[in-house]
Amino acid sequence: MQTTLFPLKEVQRSRYKKPGQPSANDLTRLILRWARSRGYFASRINNVGIYDVKTGRYRKSHTKQGFPDIVIIGPFGRFFGVEVKVGRDILSAAQMQCEAEIKAAGGEYIIARSVEDVCRAITEDCKQQ
Repeated sequence: MQTTLFPLKEVQRSRYKKPGQPSANDLTRLILRWARSRGYFASRINNVGIYDVKTGRYRKSHTKQGFPDIVIIGPFGRFFGVEVKVGRDILSAAQMQCEAEIKAAGGEYIIARSVEDVCRAITEDCKQQ
């Protein structure tokens, strides 16, 4: 029997994601691809801290806490903040506050559990214009 330096570890599964369901990263990529294929400006917002090797810890991100994962500038210059959620994941208090601020400024806030959620929200907004 061969011994190894590192014991085998069981792969950890997300408690939020169901088997066969796309991960949050996969869903984010799909939404970006969908928006860009229709000629919209779409950008992923990275609001995770950055690991600093010198200090051995994460540095705080300068992005507003609760800011959506994706920003889409849609038809007629409309701002859409898209928060990607998978499985049982829910909005945090900071995300709810950011949603209220975006809506108060005239933008739209989309909670996306699928590409269809984004498609539906943007096309409904176009019909109202």
